[in-house]
Amino acid sequence: MRSYWLVLVFLLALLAPNVSLNSMGGRSDPFPPPDIRIEMDWTEVHSKVEPSMDGIVVFTGTCYCDIPDSVSDLYWVSFKISADAGGWPVSIPPALYFSKYQSYHEFTISIQVPIQTVASDKNIVRIGGIWEYEPSAGTGTVDPVKVNIIVDQFSSISLGTRDMIGKIPVGSWNNITLIASNFGNGEDLIHLEAESAWKNIELEIERDIIDVEFESEASVGLKIKQTEGASDDILVTIRAWSDVAGSNNLTEMDLIIVTSFSLQSLVTTPSYYIPVGAVILIVMIITTWAVVRERYFNVDRMRNQSAASGNDDEMDAPKTLRRAKTPPKGFNMHISNRR
Repeated sequence: MRSYWLVLVFLLALLAPNVSLNSMGGRSDPFPPPDIRIEMDWTEVHSKVEPSMDGIVVFTGTCYCDIPDSVSDLYWVSFKISADAGGWPVSIPPALYFSKYQSYHEFTISIQVPIQTVASDKNIVRIGGIWEYEPSAGTGTVDPVKVNIIVDQFSSISLGTRDMIGKIPVGSWNNITLIASNFGNGEDLIHLEAESAWKNIELEIERDIIDVEFESEASVGLKIKQTEGASDDILVTIRAWSDVAGSNNLTEMDLIIVTSFSLQSLVTTPSYYIPVGAVILIVMIITTWAVVRERYFNVDRMRNQSAASGNDDEMDAPKTLRRAKTPPKGFNMHISNRR
């Protein structure tokens, strides 16, 4: 008989999910909510978003769930964790299940910060979730906890110039505009330095530190003066490095400047270009001339032989190359230009 009562109580619990088992004694209160707490192992992590990094950060924590004593042991709690990272991709664990015999679970959440995200001090991530009594006997939410992601700044700079660098006469200054570009993920202070191994060169840089905004560039002037003649071209090395802590990204640029004394080395013998078609035409003309000359030479030789033998028959010569007779003396050829 007792087993029948237990079966009846179980069926009533399924048919009336919002009524506790205590309703059999006249109470109709819903199940009291479980006490769910989320405790994170740390509340702040740093993310590196350089192009060579993956930008993934990981949070670990523990979720605790205390089910009230008034809830029957036949029920358990499922908890689905959610995380809001402001649109960044998030990987969350599957649902966690609790009972009066399993009151906590550890979990891991991964967040991918997009590469080259702008450096910032705080990016708040909210971790909460939805709980539910099972079999279906009520549901609710858990207030989220907050953790922070700090996007570290990285430095990426380049040097260049838009000036055409020409010769430097002795004793005069040559102005060159250097361009420093910031390809990092935040505002950067760039240090500049210029030097040359040539002792007869003076260098003056306008500013040795420049402030360059994110994804922008800044210009700085460099003055070069040659104090005496030089037999070789001038090599000037420009160095730049970032003020970002831990960057260690020294950038160098070499400027090779032609002096007025070595400009002669740039003068070379002019070269001429002859098209291939012209070469072929010239070869054909030379070949044709050689063939014609050879055949005319053969005709003259045959005539000489005929004259020596007393035979003046011109039929002995090739018809295609027979030479015209010499006009008689006193005969003048006149070409009319009449129309």
